[in-house]
Order: sequence, then C-alpha cells, then structure tokens
Amino acid sequence: MTTLDLNTADWRFRDATAKTKTKTTINKTWRPATVPGCVHTDLLRDGQIPDPFYGTNELDLQWIEERDWEYQTTFNLSSSLLNDHEHIDLVADGLDTIATVYLNGHKLAATDNMFIGWRWPSAKKHLRAGRNELRIHFGSAMHYIRTHNTEHTPRECNDSVGGATRIRKMQCQFGWDWGPRLVTAGIWRDIRLEAWNTNRLTHVHIAQDHTATDGSVTLTLTPELATTAPVTLTATARLNGKIVAQVTPPPIMECGDSSPL
Repeated sequence: MTTLDLNTADWRFRDATAKTKTKTTINKTWRPATVPGCVHTDLLRDGQIPDPFYGTNELDLQWIEERDWEYQTTFNLSSSLLNDHEHIDLVADGLDTIATVYLNGHKLAATDNMFIGWRWPSAKKHLRAGRNELRIHFGSAMHYIRTHNTEHTPRECNDSVGGATRIRKMQCQFGWDWGPRLVTAGIWRDIRLEAWNTNRLTHVHIAQDHTATDGSVTLTLTPELATTAPVTLTATARLNGKIVAQVTPPPIMECGDSSPL
C-alpha cells in the first residue's frame, strides 16, 4: 500500500456562510489552517480571536458556531501512482461534523458523525495526474440541530443549547459545568490517500485465551478483507523482538471472510 499524507498539504480555511444574522464577523479571506485541528484553533493561531479559555471570551465567540466553514487544499499526484494502483481511496479518520467533501469539484460524500472514520473508494475516478483540489465544507452544527427537531429527541441532562443530542458530535463542545461552550468544526483527525492493489486488510480482531494452566496464551486472529480477490496471509508474533510464532493459513477467498488464523 502507498499512502499520501494530506495532513502536511498546504491547507487553508475561510468563513463560508452564505447569509448571516450574527453581528460579529470576519471577512471571508482564505487563512492558513492546520490539519488535524479545528476552526477555533485556526482562528486563534491567525490572531482573529482572543483566547477562548480566558475570562468570559467564550460568550463573545459563540458567533463561530453559527457559521459555515470551508477547508481547502491542493496536492499533486504522479501518473505512475494513478496507473500502478487499482484502488485509490480517500480516507478521513475524523470530520467534525456536518461535512460535504468535494474532490476536483465533484461531490464525493456528505458526513454527519464526528466519531467515526470515513473511506471513499470512489475517489480514484475523480483524481488526475498533476494538481488536484480537495475541499471540505462544514455546515453549522447549531443550524443542523435546529432543523432536526424531532419529538424523539433523547433526554438531555446537561445541555446549554437544547437539542445537542440530535447530532453525533462531542457533547461537551456545547458547554458543561467544567468547560466552556465552543462548538467548533474542522478536520480533527488524520486525512490521507491510500493506493493499493488486489486486496488489503480492513480489520484484524484478536481474541485471547488465558485458561491454560501452564501459563500459555492462545491468540486467535480474525482478519477481514476489502475485496473478493484471494490472498494469502502470514501472521507473525514477536516477543521482545524475537519471533515466537508464525502461521500461514489457506488463502482467504471472500470479501469480509472472518476465518480465524
């Protein structure tokens, strides 16, 4: 597998709100961004806001949660990377939260959950040799909450905004007895391209059995694969750098095959 780390790309961000009724505003100039990160830390780093943890500054910064924000970068791909790999996935380990992802102007996906990672195998068909553009639009979490008001809203025990449980987002961002209300947005975990051929491991579940009376431990490894292409795996266990066990089972033949090793 070949990985292209997009964290280190030249990211920038801006206020992308179409219309606003909030009084506090900044111009919509592109500003430098850091990934992983969030809009609050990027605004603070650029000198656009005061320290949100000082005094009552959090009250003056709640206009940020009402806005849409956009992150953008460009990166270069070689023709050999495109031609030598059957699959090229865009992988985002964490987007906070209401995000729409565009690759070279094509809408790739929309997300609504901060807590899970995302993988888009369709990325390759939108990639090209040379310069590529990745743009991620983050909608206001507060707007999402207001427009998803249902009669089945879960009980809220400590919610200063009302309806925070309607969104799959870190609940303490909405304020808690021990922390400020800073409802943020951004690319909060790693983002990258993964290029690969034939097959790849998606998960490996490891189960341990400690019932033996002689102090030995039995490990059961259960792999899952991405495609239907057959593949042969070799599992190697090392203890203090020394190989203590190695096994090569029969080829795994199916996507998602969970045959123990």
